[in-house]
Amino acid sequence: MNRRHFLKALAATGVASGMPFGAMNSHAASNGGPKYFVSCAAIGGWDQTMWCDPKGKELSVNGITPINRFSSNNIRGAKGKPGIGYKAGTPFSWAPPVHGLPGLSAAEDTDALFEHFFINLAEEHGMIMLNGVDAQTNSHAAGTRATFSGTLQAAFPNIGALHAAINNPDLQMPFITFGGYDGTGSLIPLSRIGDPKMFETIINHDVAMLGDNTNALIKSLSLQQAERYKNQAVNAQHQRTLSKYLTSKGGEFSVKYILDRVPRYASSDPATHTLENALPPGSDGLLNANGNLLQVELITAAFSAGLTVSGNLFLTGIDSHADNDIKQVGGHINNVKVVDHFWKMAAYMDENYGSDITENTTMLIGSEFGRTPWYNNGDPIQGGGKDHWTTTSVIAMGYGIRGKIRLFGASSDDKFTPMKMNEQAQLDENGFRIRSEIIHTALRDQVLKISDHSFSRKYTLGANLPQLPFFV
Repeated sequence: MNRRHFLKALAATGVASGMPFGAMNSHAASNGGPKYFVSCAAIGGWDQTMWCDPKGKELSVNGITPINRFSSNNIRGAKGKPGIGYKAGTPFSWAPPVHGLPGLSAAEDTDALFEHFFINLAEEHGMIMLNGVDAQTNSHAAGTRATFSGTLQAAFPNIGALHAAINNPDLQMPFITFGGYDGTGSLIPLSRIGDPKMFETIINHDVAMLGDNTNALIKSLSLQQAERYKNQAVNAQHQRTLSKYLTSKGGEFSVKYILDRVPRYASSDPATHTLENALPPGSDGLLNANGNLLQVELITAAFSAGLTVSGNLFLTGIDSHADNDIKQVGGHINNVKVVDHFWKMAAYMDENYGSDITENTTMLIGSEFGRTPWYNNGDPIQGGGKDHWTTTSVIAMGYGIRGKIRLFGASSDDKFTPMKMNEQAQLDENGFRIRSEIIHTALRDQVLKISDHSFSRKYTLGANLPQLPFFV
């Protein structure tokens, strides 16, 4: 690999623009908020009527049928029927299995998977679900920005970036992102990792090399070797790039320092240093094209190493203008498994490295908007898709939410539009719609405890916004 390709590889990982580490230990938030924050961005526009806000085929909007291919009688959870899908003790409802979808394994039991999410994970980590959220846009970019910053306005920071800027601004990679909306408001540096699999390339045998005529691999470089190659770099820019690559601890590379905590890379056998081998404990083999499990593992490893306090997971594949049911069911399966994997990896890091991720992480799960309550060709069986729709849902878990299992808001059955709410967070036709700025106002104040900080005031979400008790 020549220097040009090597440096290009560095840039592709986000390392070249912010990967060096100074402080090796992050600090708990002094304001009473969480230590860590992670966003799960399901990008493409999810169909929550096939997941957390289920609508059966008997319903119609504007006389157009069906909304979905499953019956209302088969809905699970609080709206389930005794003997079919009813679950006591939960406020949540979820969609039943949709069997026989091509491209999805028949062994994918969404019944068990969704029940695990809405019952088990909710009990363990808490869950606040907001249905009937008004996305206020059909735009992918604007919707993603609003869901994860709290506003449609440009240049506002992602809420995770805001959390990191307020609590750990001195970390050299305080905010890791794999895609989606990751604006920082110029408050902190951004570490964008466009392709998590590039980390594997950087450490793998016979792949990543520092020069045209050397077999020295990044994986095995000592501090002295790296320093020598830095001094041999062709110009000052290359020297700066390689200087950034040197870690401040023990002469190891920072990338390797992270990967040493990822179980799939922990073996001394080079044959296991691949994405297909040595999956971590609790993994069931989910490895899609976006490397979603690896995203989780890198972020939890970086949390445990004290290198970062905020991460942005990027989940895709659900923009379903065609084949809605295949893409959406597959997407919801992926979302649930990624969230589950995060909490498993948090526990793994806590047990093996003495970190405190499980008890000190707040998680926000969302998408930029929903999908229409009808199929654009009228036929869910024959490849029917669903287009963009402004009604969506948002879910929060973890620190500040643990111990709370609550559902707020609703979408109407006749129009699939957001139902209004009053300042007591109760449905009220004389109230207002839940919007991203109202949700983020509550998150900032009630969970992150940052609403009085100057950065929050600089990026205010609006004057006189209602203070809804979602998270108290």
